[in-house]
Amino acid sequence: MKKTICWALLMGLGACQTQQGESTQNDTTKVAEVPIVGGDLDKHGCKGSAGYTWSSVKNNCVRLFEQGVRLNPQDTTLNQTVSAFVIFADDAKENAGEVELFLPTLADSSIILSPLQDNGAGTWGNGNYLLTQWKGVYTLEEKKKVLYQGGR
Repeated sequence: MKKTICWALLMGLGACQTQQGESTQNDTTKVAEVPIVGGDLDKHGCKGSAGYTWSSVKNNCVRLFEQGVRLNPQDTTLNQTVSAFVIFADDAKENAGEVELFLPTLADSSIILSPLQDNGAGTWGNGNYLLTQWKGVYTLEEKKKVLYQGGR
């Protein structure tokens, strides 16, 4: 009985052993290249995975949700879960200079809006879009239709 158990145990252990044949130098293992997480630099060197986007008016990588003014959708035809953002060329003088508009419908670009009038309230536009500021509330319109609105 002991011989049978020992013999079965020996056979079981032998069956678990992997076979190692002769390997040649021609054996190659192909490894699929997996993109490195956080290695997604755009053409300006901004890391999208860290929330950075290139700003033309700042000439630098910015995080829109930190430096921009969030404009929430007001038009019911727009996706209500995604905001637009506005970045000012000069944060100290919000009513002066160009503003950069980031719309969720634009994949990798932004729109520059130039100041239209200096009436103390701030108005910017480019022919298609009009951004106005009144008492701290920013309103973005297209063809006199309010699209987004928000403030600091």
